Amino acid sequence: MMDEYGEIGNGTASAARHDALEEAASSIKELNENLRRLAKLLNGDTSGTMGGIGAEIAQIDRNLHEIERLLEGVNGS
Repeated sequence: MMDEYGEIGNGTASAARHDALEEAASSIKELNENLRRLAKLLNGDTSGTMGGIGAEIAQIDRNLHEIERLLEGVNGS
């Protein structure tokens, strides 16, 4: 039987994957914002940034690890 996400099988697993994908999408949006701030910093524009280049790179690294973790959960790895 098909669940509300169009998947056949365990509805709980499907819902968990859906939730993880929503979290990953949110993390990707945050990553995009971090990359935009880093680009501004690299162009010499410090307006709207709280840290330096190193702080932005560290945040980008954290975002990438979070996205990887979430997607591993989606794939069941």
